[in-house]
Amino acid sequence: MDEPTGIPVMLSLSGQRCVVVGGGPVAARRARALANCGANVVVIAPDMDPDLIRLSQENGNVELHRRGYEDGDITLRTVLVVIATNDQLVNVSVRHAAFQNGTLMNSADSWRESEVTFMACEQRGPLTVAVHSGGASASASKRIRDTLTEHLDTDWPILLEQAAIARQELYGISDVSLRRHAMMQLVDELAMHTLKSDGVNGLVVLYNQILERAKRADQAV
Repeated sequence: MDEPTGIPVMLSLSGQRCVVVGGGPVAARRARALANCGANVVVIAPDMDPDLIRLSQENGNVELHRRGYEDGDITLRTVLVVIATNDQLVNVSVRHAAFQNGTLMNSADSWRESEVTFMACEQRGPLTVAVHSGGASASASKRIRDTLTEHLDTDWPILLEQAAIARQELYGISDVSLRRHAMMQLVDELAMHTLKSDGVNGLVVLYNQILERAKRADQAV
């Protein structure tokens, strides 16, 4: 039997307290990823990587605590903790505190002991391309991500931005099958062809036609 794997999900951390224990380059990368998604980031370490200092200067949601980890740093309000130190005694203490408080944990040196894994990702507007190699190689994940994004149609983010707007209008369609069919049309080959040939304005016209047809069909049911 194959080893169980995790479920890929998008974790919303906007406004949530996240703690990074460690002050090196890995901690800096994790802290920046958390700050970029709107989390309130607390970094705890006696010494701070220059990137962490720059991050705290750039982002008001990042706090630097220049000291060692202490009991009580992980609280019930902490949604996620990142362990990025070389001190195994500290790592064990942080893991225990995370377990006691029901806090999600990412261990930078061991994906097997992590409940949350940071994937190699690239964001293009509303589109996120993310790759996980099952812990085999972070470098491989990054190379695969780069290959995928290099070949990604640059019109996809544009289409998805417009589709997200039109999708909200379709929630007014009461018939589930009609609504699902219309939502599929927002991202089908005709939609992409229309965007490429007629631009965003042409795509909006197509979306309005899809919406009107769905509304008429819904009223006739």
